[in-house]
This record gives sequence, structure tokens and C-alpha cells, in this order.
Amino acid sequence: LSTSAVMALGIDQTYFGVELGVMEPNFVSGFPYNVVPHPMIVGSMIGLLGLHKMDTFRTALPYLVPMHCFMYFTHMVQEQAQDIYRNAEERKANSVKRSNREKAKAA
Repeated sequence: LSTSAVMALGIDQTYFGVELGVMEPNFVSGFPYNVVPHPMIVGSMIGLLGLHKMDTFRTALPYLVPMHCFMYFTHMVQEQAQDIYRNAEERKANSVKRSNREKAKAA
């Protein structure tokens, strides 16, 4: 799942390129995003839970995977509750208007 998500998004968007303002968002509606919400997080959690099934790993680090999965889940809920892309076009238009006003004042 995670690999499919990287291929759908591209490497720059995979590692917070959009969140850091380095690039414009590219909204993907194809696989895996049309099948699983947050495929990178879900894929990572599945992999971690597979590691947690190993007795030696679970014995040595009993809280690592459950806490990691809990934090991933918290992040997923946060992204659903606070959609940073909501009204993105409106914010962009307001930003352009502000910039144009500042240019007009400077001239």
C-alpha cells in the first residue's frame, strides 16, 4: 500500500513537499486512494503489526508497535478533523489579492 501511494503521489509529495509549501498539491483519486483512506499510514501499520507478531521482537520491545500504531492512528484522525486543503483555492485567491494590494501600495 505504501509503495502504491508513493507511486501515485510522487516522491516529493510523499515527504511533506506540499505541507512545507515546496510544491502545489496533486489530489489523487486513483489506486490506492480510491480503496483505502491514508494508504501510507495503513500500509505502515500493517507492516508494523506483522513485526509485532514475532515473539522475540514483541518480547524485546513490547510497547514499540502499539504506541507507534496509536500515534499513526492519532495522526490519521487529526488529518481528517483538520483538513489543511479545505478551502485551499479560497486561501490562494485571498493571498493573490493581498499580494496585488501590497504591490499597488508600493507603486
